Amino acid sequence: MRDQHEGTQLPPHALEAEQAIIGSLFLDNAAVDDIRGEVDADDFYIDAHKIIFEHQLALLAKSEPVDVVTIEDSLTRAGKCEFVGGLTYLGALIANVPTSANARQYARIVHEKAQRRRIMMMAERVRDFASRSTDDSDELRARVDSLVEAVKSDGSARWKLPGPITADEFTLAHTSPDCIVENYLFADVALIAAPGGVGKTTLLLYETAHIVLGLPLYGNTIHKPGPVLIVTAEDSRNMLVARLRHIADALQLDAGQIATVLRDVRIADVSGEAFKMTMVADDVVVPAPLVDVVIAQAITLRPVVVVLDPAVSFGIGEQRVNDAEQGLVEAARRIRNALGCCVRYVHHTGKGNAREKTTDQYTGRGGSALPDGCRMVAVLQPMTANEWQKATGASLIDGEQGMVLTRPKLSYCAPQPDILITRKGYAFTHTGRADPDPAADLEANCRQVFQLIETAIAKGEQPTQNSLESRKVMPMRDLRGAIAMLISRGAIRYVETHRKGGPQRYLTNQAATDSPVAPSGETP
Repeated sequence: MRDQHEGTQLPPHALEAEQAIIGSLFLDNAAVDDIRGEVDADDFYIDAHKIIFEHQLALLAKSEPVDVVTIEDSLTRAGKCEFVGGLTYLGALIANVPTSANARQYARIVHEKAQRRRIMMMAERVRDFASRSTDDSDELRARVDSLVEAVKSDGSARWKLPGPITADEFTLAHTSPDCIVENYLFADVALIAAPGGVGKTTLLLYETAHIVLGLPLYGNTIHKPGPVLIVTAEDSRNMLVARLRHIADALQLDAGQIATVLRDVRIADVSGEAFKMTMVADDVVVPAPLVDVVIAQAITLRPVVVVLDPAVSFGIGEQRVNDAEQGLVEAARRIRNALGCCVRYVHHTGKGNAREKTTDQYTGRGGSALPDGCRMVAVLQPMTANEWQKATGASLIDGEQGMVLTRPKLSYCAPQPDILITRKGYAFTHTGRADPDPAADLEANCRQVFQLIETAIAKGEQPTQNSLESRKVMPMRDLRGAIAMLISRGAIRYVETHRKGGPQRYLTNQAATDSPVAPSGETP
């Protein structure tokens, strides 16, 4: 069999041997006995071949016949037939088989190439550890030994009883993975959720520029600068590159910094493609073979962060919500384990959470498996001018957009305060919340509510508590507290009217000259 690796930069693989295994099973279903234990689906390099082989094994496990027709039907029902090349390619696989009698040898060739790929991946990780790690030589040796053992294990045994904890393991074990951004991102699975249109993707590009350049982000140190891989299934590569250019201009990057950004920010545009990180196998959602392709392609880049935007585009859908989300978590963990990086999903909030501006770890739409499985959850919500004023004690200037970035789940560090962010064009600034002053907040709320009531009356309207709440100018609890305070001060009162639907109460000001706010502790 010819080695397609020779003379190219592709990882080791044998295309004809992979085709011959599949074709052998088509010609002789009993050949499965020859290849069992010699090769498995993870050994295949070509994604389409992995999928076809998995469907062949699935039918054989149910004692069903495997031929071109039955596999085409199985792939069609799974929505994979067109992806693997359809009936034409399935038929061609039979024509490429010299003889099914050599199935065991074909399997050994494919397995050998897979082992070489694993060794290459191990070598890349050893190189990465040696060049980037701050661990001492003993710690490095322990990590390298674990990689070597993983390759020695051959991947053929899915699980075996682990041995006892060694003394070195007990001494060298870490309580957290590598920190990439202080108090924000670690080398594990992460999630950021935000309503549509708030600018989360642009903010992530802003963060990406800081990570690849090692510039402090929101006042936090970048402990592990390096390349960032962005896989976008929503916005085009062209659009993201344009935004990145504007961000570089706003940051006033020099020529050297721009060159680093161009080299280390990789944007894979898979919008409009069936780029799925999970699949259903035996009614279980599992990582798809495509995950291993991503790993194989990204291993030489050695990214510190992989961004998948948006999460919903990479799964099987939202009908089996928690199963689908758990599959995405497992896919991300596989990437994390192979690349030693942070894998970050971008997620949308649900409609209700967007309206209420919730900021807990379950703010994203869907189920609970995704936020539960992620070790870092961030939430980005927009802020009104009034909310910004109350939170910071400062006013937004014309053209500025206020946002709050919360970190409700951080598994590897202490809870952190909210980050308040302003955006004007492609320039971002950040600050923290001002020291809370409940009395001042109440006074500000009273002024705003009184002004709303006066404006409504001037327009000939009859404002009610419900109509004020529907404006969503402030949280419902704050608005009701302001109304109660204004009534207690005599600044406003309820007036009852009678209509066809029955009596209705609306709010009015006591007198046009009454002041809505009295000095602290006094009642007008």
